[in-house]
Amino acid sequence: MTKRKTIVSLIINLIIFTVTAGVVTSYFFGNTGGAFTYGYECFRYFTTDSNILTAIAALITAICEIRVLSGKAEKIPKFALVLKHMGAVSLTLTFCTVMALLMPFYGPEMMIGGTAFHMHVGAPIMSVISVMFLETEYRLSIKDKLTALIPAAVYGAVYFTEVILITKVNGGWDDFYKFNLNGMWFVTVPVMLGFTFVLSLLIGWVHNKQIRN
Repeated sequence: MTKRKTIVSLIINLIIFTVTAGVVTSYFFGNTGGAFTYGYECFRYFTTDSNILTAIAALITAICEIRVLSGKAEKIPKFALVLKHMGAVSLTLTFCTVMALLMPFYGPEMMIGGTAFHMHVGAPIMSVISVMFLETEYRLSIKDKLTALIPAAVYGAVYFTEVILITKVNGGWDDFYKFNLNGMWFVTVPVMLGFTFVLSLLIGWVHNKQIRN
């Protein structure tokens, strides 16, 4: 990473962390984000969880970049890149799900209006750009790319338990992501995981193309 790349990456990471922290905090003070999140209920949505994961990764990366720029470290540690890549893939999945699946059901005002724009569009774009073109200190191996499936797999297991096994009638969640529409969960689950892996491979491929050695 050149000094210029490091500075631009640092700025983006600080924006991601600061704005995401502000948006999530606002959910506890009356803001519904243009969507349907408020209070602790916001944590049941992958949008919130993936943004928090990315914000944490961005903060860790930013701290490491400050150390590099101040001469206290030679480069950011690889675990920061792997975590940031994990967050970028998760947010790209969020972006694609919103645009392709949720927008027709809930409309643009709910999906990308107000602070929902940052969570569904702004943060995903910033995180992907920084991982693919700026934070290019290390190559991402196939193992690194596979770890990006962990957030979606864990959330998918929780969502399946709440929506399919417990059901809303018994105190579980409503199928707000429409993954079980017409009882098709057995199709959407492998499709979503497969799509997540494709996103991870694509982002990782572009990232690795920026590294010459």
